[in-house]
Amino acid sequence: ALYDGLEPLIGTLAKEDEGYLTSYEKGKEIVDKYIRLRNRKSIIDTLTQNGVHVDVFGANWETYSCDSPDLIHIHGQVSYSTILETMCDTKIVLNALPLFMNGSHERVFTSMLCGAVCLTERNEYLEGLFHDGAELRFFDMDDLGKLPCIIEEILSDSEKAEQIALTGQRKAREHHTWMHRAEDIIKFIQQHL
Repeated sequence: ALYDGLEPLIGTLAKEDEGYLTSYEKGKEIVDKYIRLRNRKSIIDTLTQNGVHVDVFGANWETYSCDSPDLIHIHGQVSYSTILETMCDTKIVLNALPLFMNGSHERVFTSMLCGAVCLTERNEYLEGLFHDGAELRFFDMDDLGKLPCIIEEILSDSEKAEQIALTGQRKAREHHTWMHRAEDIIKFIQQHL
């Protein structure tokens, strides 16, 4: 399976003899990875159990198994340029956030810049930037049962999907490029030096 539970991970942590802080930091990293993998597996399980075809990119998915293997196509780890090409040639990019309670991953903005409908996990930060159904679509990890319906809504109304993608792309170009982030960092440094 994609993960075998926390026990082997905690066992690995217990074998560390590098001191408390290092073990604590390593433990946080292990738990974070476990939660992210568990969440991603739950998302994919929910989609395949509801008949949704899924293309998955990233390392370690070759060990994933489900009841409907014909619905999932595992691509493995690919280069960033390949991911960009794929995002530019897809209708929906599904994004499960790392454990950012109040932040984002660049994948959200990149998928929007590529012209796909970004379907991302909801958080306070993203809700402050975007409107659900206008520039992107949100889903909730606590209510994954609605995820297949959201995907069906996007795929069944190509006109609405195109409008969301174009509006999202425009907003990302105007406010969320790497250049915008560089300017934010420079302003922050200037204010705090």
